[in-house]
Amino acid sequence: MILVEPEVWWTQVGGALWWRRWSAPRYAAHVWMALPWLEIPFTDTFVDDGILEDELDDWDAGRFMLQGETLAVEWLSPKESRELAITEFDL
Repeated sequence: MILVEPEVWWTQVGGALWWRRWSAPRYAAHVWMALPWLEIPFTDTFVDDGILEDELDDWDAGRFMLQGETLAVEWLSPKESRELAITEFDL
């Protein structure tokens, strides 16, 4: 099972207190995985903005690449995703 959560962050580029300046936003995907057939009960990783677009294309095409293996993607509804996050990943 794989759970993908979007991540957005900014970096402080100057200033202090109330007059801080921030970078442009950066986007990533926080990927949580439970892969029992690989004897990995739980792990997570970040897909950063450098390769995120290619990964999103794969996911949209129904593919998830992991260690040279292609897995099929089945998207769940927001409700089902939330239930998965709670029951399988304790999030």
